[in-house]
Amino acid sequence: MEEYHISFWIGKGEDQDAFHKLLDYSISEDGLGDFMPAPFCREIGILKYDPDFFGGRIYRRPMRLSLLIKGENCAQKVVEDWPDPPESNCCVILCGEPYLGEIKEFTLDGFTFHFLGAYRARTRQPAG
Repeated sequence: MEEYHISFWIGKGEDQDAFHKLLDYSISEDGLGDFMPAPFCREIGILKYDPDFFGGRIYRRPMRLSLLIKGENCAQKVVEDWPDPPESNCCVILCGEPYLGEIKEFTLDGFTFHFLGAYRARTRQPAG
């Protein structure tokens, strides 16, 4: 089995369009095609990541943690570790290398985010 990490943040904010802009990366238009990390990632010092394995969800009202991260590998472990998480209506998830940065809470563009941790996850080996 292949092992990787999933890093989880939960947050609270109102503007759904602003939330999605926080997660949008871009490619420079200077002809070099440089990867420009999402504002969320720049804020916490993550400058290199695979955008296919980074994303988030936002809801109109606060949700239980188990619903915010439902369907994610190792979600049950996160819920067990956080029996009383801060009230949240959004989550951000990054797969790959674990987040080891020092920023655990921050506010950005009207959203307050809390880092829950980086959890080991496994993928199944292909049948073969």
